[in-house]
Amino acid sequence: MHIRHLLVCSLLSLSAAAQAAEPLVRWRNHTLTQEDFQASLQAIPEDQRYAFQTDMKRITSTLENLLIYRTLATEARKAGIDKNPLVQHEMELFRERLLATKQLEAFEKSVKVPDLTAAAEDRYKANPDQFKIAESAEAQHVLVDLKKHGESARARAEEVRVKALAGADFAELAKEYSDDAGSASRGGNLGRFPRGRMLRTFEDTTFAMRNPGQISEVVETSYGFHVIRLISYQAPRQIPFEEVKDRLLADAKEQYIKQKKTEYVSAIKNDKSIVLNAEAINKLKLAPQAPGAKN
Repeated sequence: MHIRHLLVCSLLSLSAAAQAAEPLVRWRNHTLTQEDFQASLQAIPEDQRYAFQTDMKRITSTLENLLIYRTLATEARKAGIDKNPLVQHEMELFRERLLATKQLEAFEKSVKVPDLTAAAEDRYKANPDQFKIAESAEAQHVLVDLKKHGESARARAEEVRVKALAGADFAELAKEYSDDAGSASRGGNLGRFPRGRMLRTFEDTTFAMRNPGQISEVVETSYGFHVIRLISYQAPRQIPFEEVKDRLLADAKEQYIKQKKTEYVSAIKNDKSIVLNAEAINKLKLAPQAPGAKN
């Protein structure tokens, strides 16, 4: 079915009003309408629907799928598949699942959420470590490999440091001198890292610096000799409640509604008027098949 190109052209040329009034697609004795498309959008999370409708490829793909489903469904009716009692029960169960889902959505929207500020504050106070910005640093380095350069390794690292202190571009020094292939191509940039990520000596030297652009002494680690340039330093900080209040309130609201929905469904499951026919239910269970047995 080669409708994609035609759909793109026609959909772009139609106004929203025209789309609502006219079929989007015609073929054989069928049509696809604006209502069909809108109904199909209900399967997409509400907060993603706008983005979905800005993508013509996804729109046309949806219409193609609807076209296929409608064609196959029509052929199934002609073949009498819809008259099969079991298929009719399946369709009714599908209808009930859909309605049940819509009822839960309506229930969620009907829940009156109280002021949850106190609950949000309690969570904030009970979990202070969750609301801390850890100490971190962003740095560049030049590594001179001891195994590669032997006794001249420290002198080579000192040479880099002298040039860096004299104002040479540190990124260019890293590209020329560094034996750390992973960072040399990035000008020695190691990105931002918290304490505990790097080797202890390297880390202690880096976190002792505070001023952006500061150059360290030559530092020795098991990898060799390093010259480190601090890009930025972030001190540890406790995030104030007001900065995370909205997020905590949103989480509290979500949990409150989830709990109410659980209670709503549990009330149905635990209804004392439910009568189970244990004998009939037990008959639903099949005996395990012997190895090699056929159905």
